[in-house]
Amino acid sequence: MTAPAESSVVELIRKGLGFVNRPFQEAKENYVKYVTENPEMITQIEKTARSLSYALEFIPRDYDNSIFITELLTTANGLFVYVNDCILKKSHGFDLGEKIPVRFVQLLERWLTIVEFTQAFVEMTASRIGGRGARWAVIVVISLIKACMRLVLLYAFKSNIQTHPPVQKMTRETLFSKDQDVNSNNIENKSKPYVYVGRRTGHVMRTLDHTSPTHSRSWETPKPSSVSFELEGKVVNSSFPTPPGSPTELNKLERVGETLHILRPIIHLIGVGFFGTQSVVPWLLSLVTDASSHTLLNGHVQEKLKTSTRFNSDERKELRRRAAVMIFYLLRSPIYDRFTKVKVMKMIQVLSDHVPLVRFILQPLARYLPAWQQVYFYTWKE
Repeated sequence: MTAPAESSVVELIRKGLGFVNRPFQEAKENYVKYVTENPEMITQIEKTARSLSYALEFIPRDYDNSIFITELLTTANGLFVYVNDCILKKSHGFDLGEKIPVRFVQLLERWLTIVEFTQAFVEMTASRIGGRGARWAVIVVISLIKACMRLVLLYAFKSNIQTHPPVQKMTRETLFSKDQDVNSNNIENKSKPYVYVGRRTGHVMRTLDHTSPTHSRSWETPKPSSVSFELEGKVVNSSFPTPPGSPTELNKLERVGETLHILRPIIHLIGVGFFGTQSVVPWLLSLVTDASSHTLLNGHVQEKLKTSTRFNSDERKELRRRAAVMIFYLLRSPIYDRFTKVKVMKMIQVLSDHVPLVRFILQPLARYLPAWQQVYFYTWKE
């Protein structure tokens, strides 16, 4: 084929791809515009979809299929919420990472979030298609991917205590209330900033257009959460909720504790490979690793470090979450199969027989618990 003929074929393919891609690009732009202009409506749609997924779980009698469908809807709704959050963050000027390291960290965190949203559904799908062997293969691959990505964030980019999921859900109620305040108080001054930030000094000053009467005036400096300023040539409206604190720099022991938390699923899977799924050894290895991580991160080894003042609110919330989910060890095999199951079922039966109306809640729960235990209370889950 001659050069002119090749160029004409390439041009024809390019035009064809452009013709096919144009409708998708227009649909994407229209959706982004709709989400940006109607965040409250999108939030209501998300809540309705989440409620529907919960309601469907108690309707059918085929519990395995019910949980699979519910997990499909839950995964789809989680991704739907995450995409909408990304759109709203970008529209409010919160996505400010321009440098390559910042962009790479954001990319890792986003993929980690997507993996955590879809992990349970992917495992259930693999089990249905390829059986138990395919499920365990998917579990190992996903656990290795998550551990590698989190270790890169911890040691290469100093991400410190990592939340689950890495990208937290947006607090839209705060955004709505602040947007309503701005719209009601500044109908005639929409383009005028609430405060002015000095370019050289960084001093925050309230503008004359947004002063209040003298008798009700607060003479405090405006908080950063209501500041509009210019950063690297980009105007930022921080009506979007700002992070409650900068990440805490971990010392050596705390970094070891966070590393143990990241490697705990891998340690458990190695134990399962050597001792089998019915052995208590992998369960004990995971429990000891979890407890050691909790001890190191909460400063019990170094009594001078106080967690309540050392870590910011997000980090303290994550540490409380990790401590709370340790109760799930009672619902994880093989301890659940040998000890907890009988006691839980007996307690459900006693409450159903002696407490009025409780049986309408506890009896469906008892029927679902075996399926839930196999899907959600696994030891490699973070």
